[in-house]
Amino acid sequence: MSDRLDTFARFDEDIPEPVAVDTCAWCREAIYVGDEVWRVDDSGSLVHSDTCANAFARERVYDICGVVQADGTVE
Repeated sequence: MSDRLDTFARFDEDIPEPVAVDTCAWCREAIYVGDEVWRVDDSGSLVHSDTCANAFARERVYDICGVVQADGTVE
């Protein structure tokens, strides 16, 4: 499929506009048909796979990051 930027035809009516189908649960930007995404299993929300999935997972899954000590604590 041809892209408007490839043809420099900003108003070329023969090239369809991208279709937004949802909003990313992390960055709140549009998710378009054909984008690669991850679906969040507990809510069904979508996140962009290349830029948002890791940050979204870190915030929702982990509570601390650090060095584990001999007694099992993390500092």
